[in-house]
Amino acid sequence: MKRIFIILVISFLCHAAGIAQSLPRSTAKLQKLYNKNPDKCIKHAKKLLRKNINKELAYYFLSISYHNNYSDNQKKPSLNASIRYLDKFYKNSRDPGAIQDPFIIAGIKNSIEKQVEIGVKRKKYRGALIYAKKYSQLFGSTLEQQARIEEELAKTQVKTAYVTLKKTSRPEKLKRYSINDSKLIADASNVLGTRYRYGGASKSGFDCSGFNVYVYRQSGITLPRRAQLQSSLGEYVSRKNCRKGDLIFFGYRRVKSVTITHTGIVYSNINGKIKIIHCPNSGVCIEGEGDISWDMYWEKRFLFIKRISDNNLLTIKTP
Repeated sequence: MKRIFIILVISFLCHAAGIAQSLPRSTAKLQKLYNKNPDKCIKHAKKLLRKNINKELAYYFLSISYHNNYSDNQKKPSLNASIRYLDKFYKNSRDPGAIQDPFIIAGIKNSIEKQVEIGVKRKKYRGALIYAKKYSQLFGSTLEQQARIEEELAKTQVKTAYVTLKKTSRPEKLKRYSINDSKLIADASNVLGTRYRYGGASKSGFDCSGFNVYVYRQSGITLPRRAQLQSSLGEYVSRKNCRKGDLIFFGYRRVKSVTITHTGIVYSNINGKIKIIHCPNSGVCIEGEGDISWDMYWEKRFLFIKRISDNNLLTIKTP
């Protein structure tokens, strides 16, 4: 037994030594590829991730390689990828300072700051705020422009209340119902993970508006089937003042109209930081501020939130 124990200890030490030696080898190879060809560095780093080897190194070199590409092509998807992998690097690394090059990190910081400045200059405040928040999340400091951006967005939110949505059909007589927002969220949570199915409004599959219809139906409420019609209900509320059960809408604005492309339900609002439960193509899930999918996709498409007044819902029957 003693002999077996000694063999096991020696095997463990050899394995640990092998891992320790693999770190500098991997660093040297990734650094060499980064210097010569960032695209090959990206390919090798992703290979390491698939094998679950040296993940922190892989995330770091993916971040700086994508940023190198961004410096060459000035395409935002490259910068967004750089930010995403840098976030993963910081979350997975015990000692980031032992790996990262301060000069390169300063370059990423500068690129994010420029995107914020460009957004403010072009009055694209929502996109600017996304980058400002990512800057704060990654580097632990807040950019000076963030306060101004949030102020401008608050003004926009007020103006949105006066936007007239184009009506596609005439609603029937309105009815008033009382609903329990906690039950609403409980019913929504019970179908987490249900697959996406175009036109679906049952447990066999939902689309975005069908998910809203199903959840509200559990409380005896009949919502219109289409997201555009759902968006015509209730009253506008700010993100700061929204609460669970409110309807949230995404899409894009034109000069005289708003086009709704997606909808969901507010899941929570903690000190202005919201999460939603909805059914995108990946199925029913909960997402919110701080999640990469929210910050890089949904945030840019956010339009407004509607409140069913004082927890009472004005509904129309599905045509």
